[in-house]
Amino acid sequence: MHNKRKYGSLVLAVLCCFFAEAQTPIAFKMGKLYGYKNPHTGKQVVNAKFDSAFPFRDGLALVIRNDKKGMINLSGETIIPVRYDEIGEFSEDIVSVCLEKQYGFICRKGNKISAIKYDKVYDFKEEMAAVCINNKWGFINKQGKLIVPLIYDEVSSFIGGMAAVTIAENYFAINKTGERVIPKY
Repeated sequence: MHNKRKYGSLVLAVLCCFFAEAQTPIAFKMGKLYGYKNPHTGKQVVNAKFDSAFPFRDGLALVIRNDKKGMINLSGETIIPVRYDEIGEFSEDIVSVCLEKQYGFICRKGNKISAIKYDKVYDFKEEMAAVCINNKWGFINKQGKLIVPLIYDEVSSFIGGMAAVTIAENYFAINKTGERVIPKY
C-alpha cells in the first residue's frame, strides 16, 4: 500500500509538471514575424510582432524586434522593454542588460536594479555583482548600491563570501564590505 501511494504521488507530480509545461506558449511564425500561441488550442497568446521569439524559461521569453531585445511573460506583457542591445542570463533573479555599450541590471519583475552606466559587469553571485567603469572594478548589491568602491584592476565573483582582487599587481581577497581577508601575495 505504501508503494502505491509513493508511485501515485510520483505520477501526479510528473503529470502536473507535464501539464504546466504543455500550457506554456510556443513561438509561431506568421509571414516574417513571430508571436506565441497555446500549443494545444492554437489560440494566439501574443500577436506576431517580433523578428525572433525564443522559448519561455522560468516564465519569461526573450524577444527581438528591429535588432533590439526584451523579455515578455507568459501573458505577453512586456517585462523588460524591447530596447536593449544585449540581455544576459538570469543569475539570482537579476539579469544584465546592455544599451549602447553600457551595462546595468534589471530584476525578473522588470524593475531596474542599477543605472545603465557600467563598461563591464559580471553576473550576481552571493548577492553581489562586479561592475567596471574606466577599467576600475568594484561591487554592487541587489539594490544597485555600490558597496565595494571602483578601485580594483581585476576582480573575481564572490565565492564563499570572498572575491579575489588585484590592485597595482598586488593580489588578495576581500569580503563583501571590501575589507582584506587574505593578505596580498
